Amino acid sequence: MIDRTSNGSQYQSIYLSTPETTPFKVDIYNNNVIVGTVTISKGNPVKYSINTRKQITTTSQSDMFKPVPMGFYLKGEKPFFASLRFSVLNHAEIQTSKGSAGVGKEFRAVMAPITVYNSILNFMNSVMATEDNTTVTITGFNSNVHFSDGVNRSSLTFTLNKGQSYIIDGIANYSSNYTGYIGAKISATKPVVIANGNFNGQYAGNISNSSDILMDQGVPTDKLGQDFVLMKGNGNLGSDMEKALVVANEDNTQVFLNNNPVPVATLNAGQFYTSPDTAYINQGYGHYNMFVHTSKNAYVYQLLAGDSGSSEVATGGMNYIPPLSCYLPRKIDEIGKINENEYSSNGVGYSLTVPTKLNIITEKGATISVQRNGANVPLDMSNGPFNVLGNGSWVTYSIPNISGNVAVISSHAVTAGISAGNDAVGYGGYFAGFSYIPAIIKREGDCLPGV
Repeated sequence: MIDRTSNGSQYQSIYLSTPETTPFKVDIYNNNVIVGTVTISKGNPVKYSINTRKQITTTSQSDMFKPVPMGFYLKGEKPFFASLRFSVLNHAEIQTSKGSAGVGKEFRAVMAPITVYNSILNFMNSVMATEDNTTVTITGFNSNVHFSDGVNRSSLTFTLNKGQSYIIDGIANYSSNYTGYIGAKISATKPVVIANGNFNGQYAGNISNSSDILMDQGVPTDKLGQDFVLMKGNGNLGSDMEKALVVANEDNTQVFLNNNPVPVATLNAGQFYTSPDTAYINQGYGHYNMFVHTSKNAYVYQLLAGDSGSSEVATGGMNYIPPLSCYLPRKIDEIGKINENEYSSNGVGYSLTVPTKLNIITEKGATISVQRNGANVPLDMSNGPFNVLGNGSWVTYSIPNISGNVAVISSHAVTAGISAGNDAVGYGGYFAGFSYIPAIIKREGDCLPGV
């Protein structure tokens, strides 16, 4: 990533957790060299502190628009979760690794539209290769975009070797950079992974003195879907901080909200739509959710506020939202140290933890349990289930002030995410649901030929 804020108090760590009860090793690579090895098991997640910030984040223009040995590759002996949690003074974010579901050859870049001139705001996109001699071509952005290296382009083409990254950005001192790169098409000859967003961003209005990091790892176009449920973050309606951001991958993509049979937008490939915050429906107990349906597969990201206090417009976060599918997992086991993310801000000298809300989406009629450090968390009507207007097959739950090592277990398909924030920092993230292709673990009967 490229950090345009140049703020102090920098923290960055990778959190690793697993449902496996037998301990196993995970090797952490940078530039194809093992820089760390950790051992994890259920109930024993590990925080790996990144002491050399340059391995993941730079502030130098000289690292831009060329192959650089940045980024991490994690290889475990058994399945595990990994998330990058990071902050600078007054700004924080979380990027959940999408695992193998994040690897592909075609993507679209997504970031929040910028609504104010400010030189610490940018759009940002990076591409990391998983194999040598990978050629990447990026097209479909506005030719008036002013890239930070001063070179005008109508497309980009570059070649990466395994473990190398290429970082692209444009600063918000040109209005053409506010939205001009959203929906850019990324095509690679071999599998790659991407990160996209804003470091920093402000999307709520002409607010020059408030911003936050808005970043997530994207998924390739073959992992997209058409039905999405979002749960509001911690912001107030009317602040313009709580939105759905839809980016089309195909022409004539209609966007529908909740139970409205009339599309709110019709998009061509690469175009985007942001919902009003009034699209969130209060389902009771102050629990707001939104249903988004697209007529063709599309990207949906959530823009949210991590906190509702006086600094709300400074606590933005961005989540990739996984599409609904009956192939989602039935348990998410486990999210390690769910409320940890080191940060400092104007009103907080230092904190390891952030007030965190757990958001759950599962099929209607499901029996769910939430465990914290191995013990069941009591749930009542204020937690859910809450209906989803426009889709009677799914319901949502939310649990505020969650902490510790958390497992979500459902009798039906389930996915879960978080929204978190305090003072001037805010963020969100999802922990499952990125790959809805079922794994074949047993061959029996004649359900499908050969399966």
